[in-house]
Amino acid sequence: MKRNTYLGILIVLLAATLLIGLSLETPNQEATIQEAALREEAVEVSLVIDYEDGEVESFTPMSEPNESLFELMQRLGEENKVQLSYKSFPGLGELITKIGDKENGDNGAYWQYWVGDEYAKVGASSYIPQEGDEIIWRYTKQQNF
Repeated sequence: MKRNTYLGILIVLLAATLLIGLSLETPNQEATIQEAALREEAVEVSLVIDYEDGEVESFTPMSEPNESLFELMQRLGEENKVQLSYKSFPGLGELITKIGDKENGDNGAYWQYWVGDEYAKVGASSYIPQEGDEIIWRYTKQQNF
């Protein structure tokens, strides 16, 4: 009887150890996606800012190696091509809160971006633009997931 009890406890401990080990070995999906997107050369992207009031700005900047979309936007701001404000969230990244005179929350609209026709899956500080990307920032209430 004692032998069966010890054997049962041993099996439970081995199973728990195996599960914990597997969970530690499983890579973080977001980190894997970001690592796969890393690149070593600058690439040209198409960047459109749609203020949703008829005003649209277009740029074709070079995105530096491994530069995030947020860093690209920040650089455009420093070059006085785009007026930009943002808020940092430690451990999460940065959130663009204002482009030009349009600020998040005014009239229920927020800055959101798309790559091609696809709504962004990650924040701008996590997205690494790729060659030929067509990035569109829209100030809108609508969220197209």
